[in-house]
Amino acid sequence: KQIVTIVDPDRIYVLATIDEVDVGRLRLDQPVTVTVDAFPGEKFEGGIRRISPIVSGGKLETRTADVWIYFAKKDPRIKPGMSADIEVLVTTLTGILAVPSQTIVEREGRKQVYVAEGRGLSPGSTTRVKLRPVEIGESNWISTEIRKGLSAGEFVVTTPEAEGLKDGVKVSVEKD
Repeated sequence: KQIVTIVDPDRIYVLATIDEVDVGRLRLDQPVTVTVDAFPGEKFEGGIRRISPIVSGGKLETRTADVWIYFAKKDPRIKPGMSADIEVLVTTLTGILAVPSQTIVEREGRKQVYVAEGRGLSPGSTTRVKLRPVEIGESNWISTEIRKGLSAGEFVVTTPEAEGLKDGVKVSVEKD
């Protein structure tokens, strides 16, 4: 029977499950930002130490690979069994057009955004929205690159799942 468990603080890691489509973009020692649910608002730095050579998942399951992330600095507050999220920077883009990721909707198999029609709109303006197809590029939880279908300065609806929102509905422009 087990009497005690000894934990080596230098070997505490985050075991993350990564979708197979993203595994090819990862490399050993790649920097990772870790957020631990027990410490909201804090970010911890780490690096990829190991990438599983095997992708798992059945026919109807998402195919994934395990990745081990070790913390850059010891922190005695981080305990085995805590839940965490990771963010891996795989590319940096500059000079692009991007929208908040939640503005993108998928309809009829296409990525689309609701765009406020008209020029010179400002907070308080009333206009109609048009559902417009867009071509997207890189994306994360926060922003999505727009390659085609939108111009800089256009207003997009940031709550596309709002009740009653559809093509041609009147909306008011709000301050961001």
